[in-house]
Amino acid sequence: MSQNKIFKRLLLVVAITLSSKGFSQTIGPWNLDKLYAVPSWEETTLAPISGMTSILYKSIDYLGNPVKVFAYYSAPSGTMPVGGWPAVVYVHGGGGTASSSWVKSLNQHGYAAISMDLEGHYPIKDSSGKYYSSPNPGPSRNGTWNDWQLDIKEQWYYHAVSQIILAHSLLS
Repeated sequence: MSQNKIFKRLLLVVAITLSSKGFSQTIGPWNLDKLYAVPSWEETTLAPISGMTSILYKSIDYLGNPVKVFAYYSAPSGTMPVGGWPAVVYVHGGGGTASSSWVKSLNQHGYAAISMDLEGHYPIKDSSGKYYSSPNPGPSRNGTWNDWQLDIKEQWYYHAVSQIILAHSLLS
């Protein structure tokens, strides 16, 4: 199966899952009651960007260990409209990380936005060009889903979808 088809299917799963909010259920392996709850989070000084809030939010455990996801969050300047800002969860492409530039662009267009790293990093590279690991990371993407033989709850994409839904819950 091509990477493009896998990516489209992953997006479809996320879209279906997010659109079913409000139902107490499990879809596939995901416990939506847990993922729709607002995760605990904290501000961090990792990778600070002026005008952004750098945060670590709690995700589902990986191999029995707690996971914290690095993200940038910001809302447009000015008075918040009645009912809150429209909002976007920005999900990067493969090999990317949290993107302050996308959050800033979305803010300029009137959206509150969050952009997270889905591979246990924060957006600063070491001298070899690799991103530094964030505290309490989840799984890193191992090539193109090379962890398919593991239990579903140990696979990268299971955690990536969970982290996206949790970012949506946090932003909501």
